[in-house]
Amino acid sequence: MSESSEPVASHAAPALSPPEAEAIATLGYIYGYPLVLMDATRAASTAPANRFMHASEFPDDTFTDVVSPNVDTLYSAAWLDLNAEPIILAVPEMGRRYYTMPLLDAWTNVFAAPGTRTTGGSKARSRSSDRPGRATCRPASRRSRRPRTWSG
Repeated sequence: MSESSEPVASHAAPALSPPEAEAIATLGYIYGYPLVLMDATRAASTAPANRFMHASEFPDDTFTDVVSPNVDTLYSAAWLDLNAEPIILAVPEMGRRYYTMPLLDAWTNVFAAPGTRTTGGSKARSRSSDRPGRATCRPASRRSRRPRTWSG
């Protein structure tokens, strides 16, 4: 194969104006910052993946793990890794107690919130959390847009 001496056409994109560049950078920051912050929070966590950590004391004014925590609520949280397989989350019978178990994606959007208000009262329940594109036969399945999900 011989080398051609013809010049290669340049397909340079047109130059952006400063306001266009600023708008693109702003949108990139708005989209990407929650992902970076969520990964940094996960990396700082001492809990292994797919295991709940349970608070044994009520939060005081120095508690900063979540924004504006309730001072009369014991918190549990878990980082769920859905790369290998779906995760089944089981809630024991709660009696008359109120509970909620929100599932958040990496942008902190709540994509499912099993709990007293949404799934009913006191009976024990199970929910699966799957990645998109994964086949599942569980009618209670909730799908996360990313393989890492947070429940807290």
